[in-house]
Amino acid sequence: MKIIIKKKNDAKHKITYIREGLEDFWIEADDFLVIHDLCHYAIENTLQYKNAFWGLVATGINPGVFENKETRDALQLSNEAWYAEHLANLLLIEIMQGKFDDLNQVLNESIMRFNPTIPHIHYSDKEIEDIRNGLEKMFNSWKDLETGERLIFEFNI
Repeated sequence: MKIIIKKKNDAKHKITYIREGLEDFWIEADDFLVIHDLCHYAIENTLQYKNAFWGLVATGINPGVFENKETRDALQLSNEAWYAEHLANLLLIEIMQGKFDDLNQVLNESIMRFNPTIPHIHYSDKEIEDIRNGLEKMFNSWKDLETGERLIFEFNI
C-alpha cells in the first residue's frame, strides 16, 4: 500500500491510501492525526506488525471507521492493534512531554485499563530505540515539507 500525505496550509491535510486491488481512498486530517498515523507507521514498520492499523487499512478497512467510536469499538482488534494503538498514544505524549522512564510499564498499565485480557508485552530497549528513531525520521520529514508537498511511503503486508 502506498500512503501519500499532502501538506496543506489550512491544517486539513490530505492522506491518500493506494491499495492494490482496492479502490483508492483519501481522508482529510489535522496535524494531530497525521502525527498519530506516523507514530503507527514507525511502530508497525519497525516491529513488522501486519494486523494493526496500517495492516487493517491495507487489507480494505477504510480509515474513517476509526474516527467513529461505535464502528471502531465493533472491530475485533488483534493484540498487535491494541499494542500499537496504545504505544502510538504514548509516543505522542513523549513528543510533547519527554520520554517515559519505563515505556513498557506505562504501556502495559495503559492497555490494562482498556482491555485487561491482553497479555503484557515487553519491547527490548533496541526495539523502543528503533521505533523512536523511525518516528523522529518520519516526523522530521513531515515537519520539513513545504505546503503543497507530499510525504510518500509504503506499507507492505
